[in-house]
Amino acid sequence: MLNITSAETLFSGIGVVICLLGLICFFIPRHHKFGILSILLGDLFLFISIVFPKKMTDLMASYQVDPTVFATDERYVGAVVGLIIFALWYVVRVLFNKYLLKTIKKPQTKEKSQENTKQERIEDQKQTSEPTVSHVEPSLNIDNESIDSRVEPTLDLTPKKKLADPRLFNNLKVNQ
Repeated sequence: MLNITSAETLFSGIGVVICLLGLICFFIPRHHKFGILSILLGDLFLFISIVFPKKMTDLMASYQVDPTVFATDERYVGAVVGLIIFALWYVVRVLFNKYLLKTIKKPQTKEKSQENTKQERIEDQKQTSEPTVSHVEPSLNIDNESIDSRVEPTLDLTPKKKLADPRLFNNLKVNQ
């Protein structure tokens, strides 16, 4: 059976190395969140080394780990294993950011670009001096004088914009 102190020192070595590397990443602005998550991962190994050393020796024995491999002090083996775990953790983070986040963010960027183009179209229409007519019925035969007497076109009277020509409204449908 494995020695309990070897399991304690193994998992505490893993936890300390991951916590220290997470603390270093914490002070790098681009890796701030990754540093926090790494510190939490290292704390998990430290928690296991304090609370569950007996269960970890039983777990390693169930995976048929040879007890002669472990001495009573396994801090250095824990440090190497901690470096390997941290490297794998970093690779998983990079792959997650590279592939998975891009696929998640693509629909949001398309929606934002569509909203931006709609806003740009609205602004372009406001800046043009002639208003656009969206629907014209050629079959409507009403003389110009009756339209002018019934419909008053509303115009934006800001000083930067030109006023619309009233003849542009002759083809609009009049509600009777």
